[in-house]
Amino acid sequence: MTKRELRKEVHSFCAAFMYEFLRQEIGLVPSLDSYIRKLSWDSTVLDLFSADELRREFLIWSGLSESIFDEVGLEFPDDFATEIETGSREGMLKWLADNLEKLCRDEDVVRIWIAEKSPSGWVVVLDSMGMRKRDVLEWLDRKGIEVNKNRMHLFKMGERIDERDDKWLDWFGVLSLWKTKAVEVYLVEEEEELSEGVRVRVKVKDLLSELNEAITIDALYRGAYQYMKSQHGREDRIWKAEVLRANVRGLTFEPNWKKGMLLIKAEVRSETEPKAYGVEIEVYDMEFSDKFDEWMPVKAIDKRTYEEFYMRFIEVYDEVKVKCGCQDFQCRFARVLKSMDALIGDVRCPPRKTDRKSINVARVPGACKHILAVFEVLMEAGVIRTRVQPSRKVIDLVKGVWVRV
Repeated sequence: MTKRELRKEVHSFCAAFMYEFLRQEIGLVPSLDSYIRKLSWDSTVLDLFSADELRREFLIWSGLSESIFDEVGLEFPDDFATEIETGSREGMLKWLADNLEKLCRDEDVVRIWIAEKSPSGWVVVLDSMGMRKRDVLEWLDRKGIEVNKNRMHLFKMGERIDERDDKWLDWFGVLSLWKTKAVEVYLVEEEEELSEGVRVRVKVKDLLSELNEAITIDALYRGAYQYMKSQHGREDRIWKAEVLRANVRGLTFEPNWKKGMLLIKAEVRSETEPKAYGVEIEVYDMEFSDKFDEWMPVKAIDKRTYEEFYMRFIEVYDEVKVKCGCQDFQCRFARVLKSMDALIGDVRCPPRKTDRKSINVARVPGACKHILAVFEVLMEAGVIRTRVQPSRKVIDLVKGVWVRV
């Protein structure tokens, strides 16, 4: 074994050891008398155990001989300060993400906002609606809660951890004060009638400004509904998509492990013509694994390798890019989605032969019935979780949730 390989082993051990310690000694969503208040953001496994204890545990964990350090010419722990620090931080971040996941699942939400409260403490907003920062600030202001808008963070269920983002430090601060008067928790539910009589509504401009890269599945559905109300024809694409579920064929999955992106492809046969339209969907910030666990319960087949892989559930607030070959999509929605960087490929709409106004004059971002039909199939299979589905699914701990569509 080389020095580099041994350093990598020590890093992995510290990450696993720190994570297991936090899960077992503190648990998730800490209690009032939690051990977490004895830790700091910079704590490492060396703050929890002696050097001799860690050395012994590392040798057991790695299966290496006691002479390994002499063989490579390194001393433990003195020559592994960096690996101990980075590994411990990785384990802590994984534990922080688990707390986020548990809180979201317990409260049946997919987004959590935290904000520093004035003059001290924290406010936690459990968001079941996909609210923007401005909406949350207005809602808190109506309740007479003053927060520091420059120290306000959004967490999404299943999001990828970036240790360079200071919001995880603040999330640690929130958890260290959990179940104390220093942390106030609020739940905002869809169409909730607030005490002041204010009801939160979604407008077309909200859909357009919601994201400047990609768009959420939820926003595509809202856009399809908004288009039906604001434009001529009044075709209910969501209802049509439910009917078209039986016409979805050749559904495949291609995970990009490096980019954390899942490519979904399918063909949807036309209701009226002897042809099928190709649909592509890219889902971002996905996580994959080669084995089942409680956070990666969905099992599918990689189209390219024909190997099984596991992934997390797809949420309605996940960001996606989409594409369909039908003219309804290309001429009504593709150009709007392209301006939001939510389109796969280029716009392919034939030149107009009349002087009529655009068939999407309101520039509503949405999707055609073929794309929505693929989403409907994934929802029916339990791969996409919606607000109306139970937050706790019964999962076979051996097989997981098979994608059988």
